[in-house]
Amino acid sequence: MPKRISSEVPELPKYGLRTIFGDSVRTRILDFLTLYRDFPYSMSEIARNSHVSWRSFNREFKTLVDLGLVKKVGQTGSAKLYRFANPDNPIAECLVKLANQVALQMAKKHAQQ
Repeated sequence: MPKRISSEVPELPKYGLRTIFGDSVRTRILDFLTLYRDFPYSMSEIARNSHVSWRSFNREFKTLVDLGLVKKVGQTGSAKLYRFANPDNPIAECLVKLANQVALQMAKKHAQQ
């Protein structure tokens, strides 16, 4: 019997930008890209690792590219590879600093408990 695929999204820790901006498709994508900003990913890898549907991802990803927060850095076969634009974009640089500060504050809070 085939294994049943769950459509439920796993509970993700809120240590990044979602702590401030709430849980949305765009913030999930930005959380993943700010955390793993040094590596290139295909669009499907970004969607899967951000835990968002392909349809929702496509709706938001173009906006992030248009804002210059995500840039195309190469291609592997037919898959285009993208990376977070930091430090090429001042907004992206600020988002990384903000995500790092949020993570630091949350770590301090958990250490005190």
